Amino acid sequence: MIVGVTALADHMDKLNRLLNIGHRMSTWFKKEFGSTLCREVTQCDFSSLRDVHHYIENGSLTNCKIIAEKVARQAEMIIKQKGIGF
Repeated sequence: MIVGVTALADHMDKLNRLLNIGHRMSTWFKKEFGSTLCREVTQCDFSSLRDVHHYIENGSLTNCKIIAEKVARQAEMIIKQKGIGF
């Protein structure tokens, strides 16, 4: 920071790029779904068997599938943009 470089810049550390990607992903997720907390996104308390049954009976699992598909597309886009190879 003293020399005018952000400590978390991608080129400063091998881990930084992944941290920045994770931050970018969480920022996108919060904007897309309103929160990064499962309970807030799903409006379900998964520690409650009653809530879980209600969630399933209302067909809400479809919402989880939609969220997972959107997250996978976003992750794929970020990976392609960043040129990350695994």
